[in-house]
Amino acid sequence: MQRGDSAQGAGTGGGRGGIPLKEDRKLRITGDYRLETMAGVIEWQIQKDDYDPDSAEADGNIGPKQARKLFGRKYKVKAHS
Repeated sequence: MQRGDSAQGAGTGGGRGGIPLKEDRKLRITGDYRLETMAGVIEWQIQKDDYDPDSAEADGNIGPKQARKLFGRKYKVKAHS
């Protein structure tokens, strides 16, 4: 999943208020991929998927494997068309 991709059925994401990050922050799932969302995804990639902050993998783009980890089965992840 990259910029412009959508998570069908997205709204509140990750339960109430989003997917938990450190320091009581949440990654909100809105279906609208903006810089704020990208920053949250990078934070998730570093905190939850154990990528190094300066690595190519922590770039804010989500592939199919990360999408399944991030969204679980709650959402249908659809590739950008």
